[in-house]
Amino acid sequence: MKKLVEVITADLYAMDGFATQYREMVEAAMSKSVDGLDERQKRLRRDQESLQDEQANLAASMAAYGVMPFIEKKLGELKAMEVTLEAEKRSLAGLSARKLDLPVSTEALREQLQFQLEKLGTSSYEFADLMKELVPEFHVYLVRLCDGGHLMPRARVRLSLAQSIEDVDHVPGLRELLTCTHTIDLFGPPQREKIRLVAVKLSAEGFEQRQIATHAEMPDGKAVTQTAVSDALMLDGQMRQAGLADPYVLVTQPPKDYTKLRRHLNPRYRFTPVVGYEPPQL
Repeated sequence: MKKLVEVITADLYAMDGFATQYREMVEAAMSKSVDGLDERQKRLRRDQESLQDEQANLAASMAAYGVMPFIEKKLGELKAMEVTLEAEKRSLAGLSARKLDLPVSTEALREQLQFQLEKLGTSSYEFADLMKELVPEFHVYLVRLCDGGHLMPRARVRLSLAQSIEDVDHVPGLRELLTCTHTIDLFGPPQREKIRLVAVKLSAEGFEQRQIATHAEMPDGKAVTQTAVSDALMLDGQMRQAGLADPYVLVTQPPKDYTKLRRHLNPRYRFTPVVGYEPPQL
């Protein structure tokens, strides 16, 4: 799971303008924290006064009409508002006594996250809880190359680095900035896909398949067989014919040409999804 977070955060940090946008948002929040607290305190006082007025009006209504359904409903709403305002009061009291606790840069954010991951053992309950906060959604589904072959797991995950920052909600827009959805292949690409782009490039330059197989541009600098080159070129051809930008296609049911999966053909086989499970939009 540590590796998963590293992979996703690497892409997040590499986004154009991410570091600058993060720094500007944090600097603005730090410079305006005092003014922001003053405004929130004024708003809290106004809301408390409004709550007191509504409570007084409700008390008068109860005295005149007794406890009626609409009065009970309004009473519940006012109690909920009172709880919310008390929470805001406690939050402001804590913030007024200290500065906002925010990593000042993406480098500091990365170091903070790395420290949190390293100080917890991967088998500890605390590590599991942290990962649930950092990766609140993790969906695994199956894909295969468009020319067939084995089924392979691909994951769609939602990463929320905001969970590692104590005062994130005091910076407007920061939580959204630190949240992203990412697709990760939980497998190594088959050889024909691994060499496909290089094989297509060299073929377009006029190289024969046997020359491509031993060319220095092969991934990892390793020679392959001529058959592997042929398979890679045919895979690319099928992609183009099907109008695909990604050689992998989604598998939602056992393919008829994949004989390794046979259990579902048994008349007694039943599959029932977990109640309430909603598959992600892929």
